[in-house]
Amino acid sequence: MRELVEYARQHPGTINCASAGKRHALGVTTPQPVSTRWRDAVASVMAHTAVVERYNRQGIVIRPMTLDELPPYLRSDKERWAAVAPRAGLKPE
Repeated sequence: MRELVEYARQHPGTINCASAGKRHALGVTTPQPVSTRWRDAVASVMAHTAVVERYNRQGIVIRPMTLDELPPYLRSDKERWAAVAPRAGLKPE
């Protein structure tokens, strides 16, 4: 994980908290142990009080989940916003 942190510092904006989880959910062939280790490391950081408070000030609630819970969540979220967008008058570009 030390190498990943160093890479993220040197390349801001290239890694985000959901990277491994999204890749797993999309069926990208990241080995399960790597995805799990990444998810566990991110969950550990996201559990820190300072991180939780910072996100909460932005109206974001951190919701840790397992890699197996992520695909159904992403599908549900996509369906929810797909229904909201037309009602709000939003159209795809």
